[in-house]
Amino acid sequence: RMAEIAAKCKPLAWSDGEFCIRVAATPAELTSEGRVLEHCVGTYHKKHCDKTDVIFFVRRARKPSTPYFTLDINMKLKI
Repeated sequence: RMAEIAAKCKPLAWSDGEFCIRVAATPAELTSEGRVLEHCVGTYHKKHCDKTDVIFFVRRARKPSTPYFTLDINMKLKI
C-alpha cells in the first residue's frame, strides 16, 4: 500500500540542489526514520496507508539516504 502511495506522489518529489523531498515508500523506511531522528513517525504506518497523513522525507541533496527532517501533512485538517 505504501509503495502505491509513493508511486502516486512521485510527481511531488522535489530538489533544489541543497535539499530533496520525497514521500515515504515502505514501512521499514518510516520505522528507520523515527529511530534515527528519535520521533514517533515510525508508528505512523496506518495513518500513511489510510491517507489521513502523508509522510515526506526531507534530505540534504548530497546525502539523500540520511534522514534530516520529516514532514507530516495531515490530510484531514480543516482551517
